[in-house]
Amino acid sequence: MQQDRNPQPVTAVDVKKRQTRISRTSEQRWDRLQREFRRAVLAEYPNPGRNNCPGREALRDLAERSVTREDLIGDLRWKHAIQCGPCYEEYITLRDICVAASQTGPRQAQRPAQVASPEPSQN
Repeated sequence: MQQDRNPQPVTAVDVKKRQTRISRTSEQRWDRLQREFRRAVLAEYPNPGRNNCPGREALRDLAERSVTREDLIGDLRWKHAIQCGPCYEEYITLRDICVAASQTGPRQAQRPAQVASPEPSQN
């Protein structure tokens, strides 16, 4: 085996660059996984009539808090939201608004009521 004649010392900058590259790659993988899950939910659970949907207020409540394993197991709103394409899309939109509001600070924060889609009729 031939050894490197001029080994370069590893610097803190090298380590930071590598961590950033790994972090970026992990984030890209997570984003791709989320996109694929959204497409799968929409394809497998289209629910065009919005049958048995919990409504915007329930989805807003879910979007405004962190989900726990117990929520996923016991909360019927979660069970519906992750198995209904339209509800899952609405939940994602509301969650994105909540996340953006939390990053801008309390003064500029807005409740996620500004979603443009009309409230589905409960027939």
